[in-house]
Amino acid sequence: MDYNLWINKAVMKIGALEKGKEFTLKNLFTGIEWDELKTGEKRSFGRFFKNEVNDKKIPDIVITEAKNVTTYKKIK
Repeated sequence: MDYNLWINKAVMKIGALEKGKEFTLKNLFTGIEWDELKTGEKRSFGRFFKNEVNDKKIPDIVITEAKNVTTYKKIK
């Protein structure tokens, strides 16, 4: 799995969201794109994405809930 490719896709999709919109990674990747990933790939990418958000490498996104499925919010 190419994390940078998936991060770039996620950033593009986040850019289209309205300010204040909450989302999960699964919400960003519509259709079969997310469903085609193996469970381990989803978890691994989820951790990678969350770390990128925590490290402020993906701007204007905050974590709103971090349980089984992490929820994010676009703040700008």
